[in-house]
Amino acid sequence: MKKKGYDELVVTVSGVSGAGKTTCAEIIVELFGLRYVSAGMIFRKMASERGMSIVEFSLEAEKDEAIDRLIDDQTLREASFGGVVLDGRLTGIMVGEKADLRVLVVAPFEERVKRIAERDGVSFEEAREQTLKREFSEVHRYKKLYGADINDVEKYDIVLNTAKFTPEKIKSIIKTTVENLIRNNGKSLYYSHSFY
Repeated sequence: MKKKGYDELVVTVSGVSGAGKTTCAEIIVELFGLRYVSAGMIFRKMASERGMSIVEFSLEAEKDEAIDRLIDDQTLREASFGGVVLDGRLTGIMVGEKADLRVLVVAPFEERVKRIAERDGVSFEEAREQTLKREFSEVHRYKKLYGADINDVEKYDIVLNTAKFTPEKIKSIIKTTVENLIRNNGKSLYYSHSFY
């Protein structure tokens, strides 16, 4: 990695629904003044434009590879401009070595469902059913399209269990990691750091 300032960084935040991607991405944006691009928001917008629910659109994406490819192309384009936090299921895998830091956020399934239910204003049972359907669809789509396992932690520099840490602690972990990365010109992350 060439010497970069904070404003040039490309950071990816990956993980499944309800894991805390948006919270983590927003912390990084606030810390380092980067742009924010969410693959999930692009996906939701596309679903809404077609009058479909997220689950319905996920099933549609299983049949039409162009949907995922369009989102991925936009993500890669944003990465090429630099100075960005890319939030999405596959951003770490898609952007690959073009990212200066790849973060994977995780949380227990029940905690994720609880967060999704609160976020979407639905019952826990409904959120659970939708989450299972959506994640089943995603696992098969991503494996078919890219041979990618979204749970493969080896692709990431940091794995954060967001159920274990407050946003303030997450902020401290990210800040320290990025400052170390910049100080050592990208040579400090030879192995993944897991925070469980």
